[in-house]
Amino acid sequence: MLGVSSDDILDYEIKAVVKAGKYKSDREVIKHALDVLLMANPTLRIETAIELYCNNIVSLEIAIEIAGLNIGSFKKELIERNIDIVVETEREEIDRCAEIVEAVERSRRLHQEIKAQMQQEDPELNHKLSRDEVVELMDGLSEKIAKGMSYESVEEAEAFMRGYDKYVLNR
Repeated sequence: MLGVSSDDILDYEIKAVVKAGKYKSDREVIKHALDVLLMANPTLRIETAIELYCNNIVSLEIAIEIAGLNIGSFKKELIERNIDIVVETEREEIDRCAEIVEAVERSRRLHQEIKAQMQQEDPELNHKLSRDEVVELMDGLSEKIAKGMSYESVEEAEAFMRGYDKYVLNR
């Protein structure tokens, strides 16, 4: 072993492992050794995942996988370190979210219109329904909106709020 450094020995050991036939390449040996190291040291695994994420080498999803954590725990680790969380989103998902926001806004405006119209027709209406009845009706309205079934008119929404089964408006 004259003149052989520890780095050289490491290189020879890796080559010997490959030559033994268990691995196809030096890189495969190093990858397995790194996997074993990270599995044995969860803290190092988390730190490695965070480092790769912060340097934009891996996405949030891949970093979570490397860290071996669930999404909530990994986000907590990032927040504790004051690291921004970047979520990559498909254009279709962004458009879908925008549609939901628009539907909620339409429903809010519609609710305001219905409320104003009902108060105009019957100022005492608020005193005729219990709080629980109003909550139940609004929950039903919210459920319908969440299913993407927004109302075409104030009358249709009002009919739903009053509990008419088939929205027959001229009773």
